[in-house]
Amino acid sequence: MRQRFSKIIFLIVLSICSYADEDLEITAKINNDFSSKYIAFINFEFKNNTQDWIVLSKQNISFSPKADNNIEVLNGQKLLVWSEFAKEKEQELKASSKLWATFWFGGIGTMYSSATILDEKDNLSQTLKNNNQTYPNGHLYKNDILIPPALSVKRYFIVSSKNHKEYGYLNKLSFQYEQNNKQIKRDLIFRDTQYNENGQKDILGQLSKNHYVWQNDL
Repeated sequence: MRQRFSKIIFLIVLSICSYADEDLEITAKINNDFSSKYIAFINFEFKNNTQDWIVLSKQNISFSPKADNNIEVLNGQKLLVWSEFAKEKEQELKASSKLWATFWFGGIGTMYSSATILDEKDNLSQTLKNNNQTYPNGHLYKNDILIPPALSVKRYFIVSSKNHKEYGYLNKLSFQYEQNNKQIKRDLIFRDTQYNENGQKDILGQLSKNHYVWQNDL
């Protein structure tokens, strides 16, 4: 019994180490400065821990079957309209000494400059379209993602949402892609879990961990 227990502990530690040293690390995080109650601007970072170039293709995002029917990827004309707000917001952040607002693409302005003006919709429940011209450079859906050895690259993803009470609070998404002709799916947490502060408490006065609030934003 003790040997079996030791073996289990060893496998758990090995699993943790393998995760920490994985070849490709992917993270996602919502940027609240450029989001609203119904718009979510999510940053992605891809870190290559190998000596080889990594190529990701056929990338797609899903939140949940019910949520996907109420979420639209911004592109074309709608993305350009959002960019007008983003430019003004960036200037506000710079003026308030939030210099980090220029983040990784050298300023908001460079990321949508190549957007094609098209009035198209891309529902997350549909298969990713092949027309990459509807997305500007730096967008998660724009072409394959090429990641240099021992370096990282960043992409962004912007969606609008509605009917929040139909699917509740969201704090994670599924990122699906193809690498070396293999289909891969990663679950990514893009913000903290939110709990109901007025929810039922246990005998120690702690909030129940399964007592979520209804979603009031994406």
